[in-house]
Amino acid sequence: MNNFLKLLSEEFENEIKNLVAENVKKKIIEKLNITFLKLENILKSLIDELEEGIIVVDDNLTIINCNKTFLKWLKKPKEEVINKSLKEFFNISSIKDLEKSSLNLYLKKNEFIPIKAKVQNININNKQLYRIITQNLEIIEKIQKKLKSILKLYKALNLINEYLLRAQSIEEIYKYSVEILVKEGIFDFAFIADVEGDKVIVKSSYGNAAYEKYLDEHKFFKIKDVKDFRNVIATKEHFENDNFHDNEFEKLYEFKITFPIFQDEYSIATLINHSEVKALLVGYFKNKKDFDPQFVSILKQIAHDIGYAILMLKNRENIKYLAYYDILTNLPNRRYFFSQLDSVLKMCHEKNHNAFLVLIDINKFKKINESLGFYAGDLILIKIAHILRSLVKPNDLVARVGSDEFALFLTNIKNEEELYLILKTKLNNFEFVFDVDDREVLITLSAGCASFPKDATTKEMLFTKAEAAVKEIKKKGKGCLSYNKKIKQISIETITLESELLQAIENEEFELYYQPIVDIKNKNIYSFEALLRWNSSKGLIPPSKFIPILEETGLINEVGGIIINQVSEFLKSTSNIKVSMNVSVKQMLQKNFVDDLIKDMKNLGINPNRLIIEITESVLMENLNSFIYDIYKLHSEGIELEIDDFGTGYSSLAYLKKLPVSALKIDKTFIKDLLVDKEDKQITKAIINLGHTLDKKVIAEGVEKFEQLKVLMELDCDFVQGFYFARPMPKKEALKYLKSFNFDDFIKKIKGN
Repeated sequence: MNNFLKLLSEEFENEIKNLVAENVKKKIIEKLNITFLKLENILKSLIDELEEGIIVVDDNLTIINCNKTFLKWLKKPKEEVINKSLKEFFNISSIKDLEKSSLNLYLKKNEFIPIKAKVQNININNKQLYRIITQNLEIIEKIQKKLKSILKLYKALNLINEYLLRAQSIEEIYKYSVEILVKEGIFDFAFIADVEGDKVIVKSSYGNAAYEKYLDEHKFFKIKDVKDFRNVIATKEHFENDNFHDNEFEKLYEFKITFPIFQDEYSIATLINHSEVKALLVGYFKNKKDFDPQFVSILKQIAHDIGYAILMLKNRENIKYLAYYDILTNLPNRRYFFSQLDSVLKMCHEKNHNAFLVLIDINKFKKINESLGFYAGDLILIKIAHILRSLVKPNDLVARVGSDEFALFLTNIKNEEELYLILKTKLNNFEFVFDVDDREVLITLSAGCASFPKDATTKEMLFTKAEAAVKEIKKKGKGCLSYNKKIKQISIETITLESELLQAIENEEFELYYQPIVDIKNKNIYSFEALLRWNSSKGLIPPSKFIPILEETGLINEVGGIIINQVSEFLKSTSNIKVSMNVSVKQMLQKNFVDDLIKDMKNLGINPNRLIIEITESVLMENLNSFIYDIYKLHSEGIELEIDDFGTGYSSLAYLKKLPVSALKIDKTFIKDLLVDKEDKQITKAIINLGHTLDKKVIAEGVEKFEQLKVLMELDCDFVQGFYFARPMPKKEALKYLKSFNFDDFIKKIKGN
C-alpha cells in the first residue's frame, strides 16, 4: 500500500483532495437540510399549542356551553361553569365589552389571564346566542418568545455552518463560532476551550473584554472529571457543582451552559459514550433562561457541527486516510474493502477455505435521521461499527460501504449454519435498543450473505449475490438470508421483466381496469378505483409482479403519466363519478409529482374534485413528514385523499384528525372473515365508528358475499367495494355497468334471506 501511495502523481493527490472537499461540503449541506426539516416540525408543534377557548352565551351572558380549553384555563370542572354568568369570569358588563382590546379572565383573587376575544352571532331554534372565541395572550406571548429564540438559534446555526464550510483553521472555527453566538444574542458571553487530560485550555472567547483578558492570562483551569460535562446547566449559586473554575467574573452571570465537543481520533458525534471530549463550548447568560429541550437540542447540533468541522480540518491533509477510510466510523470504505478483497480471496483459494461476504443494512435509517436528527444517526452508525469490529479476526475484513450499509468478509467459516449462529449471536438477533439522547431507539438489521467459492469466486459476483439476498430479507423487516437458487431465479426474472416493461411502455400494453365503489346509503355508484393491468404477449400479468419493479427502476413515473391520461379519458366519458388511483411512495417522493399532477389535470380539462388519491396507511405514516406538504397542496386543489389498507398499520389519531383525509378504506383481511370471526367484526365496527367520529367516510374492501354487505349496512358503513358487486373491468365494460347499475337488485337478495 505504501509503495502504491508513493506512485501517486501530484495531480491524482490534488484530485483526491478536491473530491474530499466536495464530500465534506456535501455532508454539511445534507445535515443543514435535515436541520431545517426539524425547524419546520418545531414550527408546526408550536402552532398546535395555540388552542382557543370557546364559550357560548345567551343575551343575559349566561354560559350555555364551553370547550375543554376554556375549562383548562379556569382549572374548573364543566358543572361549575355552565349556567354561570360570564361576568363572574371576565371584567365586563355587556357583550360589547368583549370586543375590548384587552380582557382579564379571573381565576382567583389577584390572579387572572390576559385574553383577546372575538364574538360571533349565532341563531339556534330562533334563539339569539353568542359564540365567543378567546385566545390566551400569555400563551401567545410565550410561543412568540419561544419562536423568536428558536429562529435566532437557527440563524446562528446557519451562520456558523457557513463559516465551517470556508474555515481554514481550528482557531478560525473557534473565533467565529463564539462571536456569532454572542452577536446573535444566544449567549451574553461565550468561550471555547480545548480539553487535555484534567486541563481546560481556553482558546477563544467573546462578549466581555475584562473576562476575555482574565481567561487569556490564566491560560487553563483544572477539572475533576471531564465526563461531568454532558450539557451542564448551572445557576449563579451552583456554578461550582459543574466542577469548573470559580472567579469574580462568573458572578456577573445568572446561568451558564456547557456543551462537550466529542471526537475520537477519526470519528465524532454528540453525546457518544465511548468517545473522548476534546473541547468545551461554554455560554453565559445575565438573566434567567428557559432551557427547554428544543433550545438545548439546537445547541447540541451547533456543538456537533463544530466538532465535525474540526475533524474535517484535521484530516484534510491525510490523503491516505481520507481516500481509504470512512471518517465517521473509522472503518475502511468501499474503495479500500475492494482493494483488499482480491488478496484475501486468493489466500482463501490457496488454503481451500470457505468464506462469506455479508452485507448488513440498517433498516429505515433515513427515517431515523429525519425524526431524531443527524447526530442521532451518526451515533447509531458508530455503535454498529463498534459491534462489527468485534466480529472480525485476522484475515477478515470489515467496511462501511454505503450511507447505512456495512460489509464483512469472514474467512475460515465452515458452513452457513455456523455463519448464521455467529451473526445471530453477535448482532443480538438482528435488533438493538440504543440509548440516543436519553431516548430508547429500536434498530433492526438485515443481512445478506454470499459464500466463496460456492456462490461466486470473484468479488464483483459475491457483491451482486449478497445484495440480492439483502434485498429479499429487507422485505421481511430484519434477519439474515443466504443467496440461493430461488433468489437467483428471482434476479433473472427481475432483469427479464425490466426489459419487457420498457418494451411494454413503448407498445402501450398498460391498461386501467375499473372496480365500482358503491354508496350503500344513497344506493348508487360513488366512484371507481382505477387498477393497473399489463396485457403482455404472455397474457395478463398480475400487478404484484410488475409494480415493485416499476418502482425500483423509476419506470413508475412514466407509467404514472399513462395512468393519468387514461383516468382523464374515463372521467370525460362520465358526468359526476369520481375515480380513485393508487400512488406509490416513489411517486410521492418525486420532487415535482404533485405539481405535475395538478398541471396535467388542468391541461386535460379535468376537474380535480373528481380525482381521489389512495395511499396505504403504513406508507403514509412512515413518510408523513415527507408527504405532509404535498397532502395539503392536493387538498387545496380539491383532490381528495383516502387511506388504503386501514387497520393493518399504525396511525396516530392526532394526525388522522388534522390531515385532510376524506375516507378510510378498511383492509379486506378484516372483511374476509367478518361473518365468522368476532374480532374482525369488532375491528371493523371500531374503524367505522372512528372514521365517523373524525368526520371521515369509511369504505369496506373485499366484499364478496351479500351476508357481508348486510353486516356492513348494519354497522353503518358508507361505501363498499368487492367482487359481490363487480370485478375490475376494462373501460367499456365499466361504463356499461355504470349505466345499468341498480342497487335494489342487490338489496332484494338481502331481504329474501
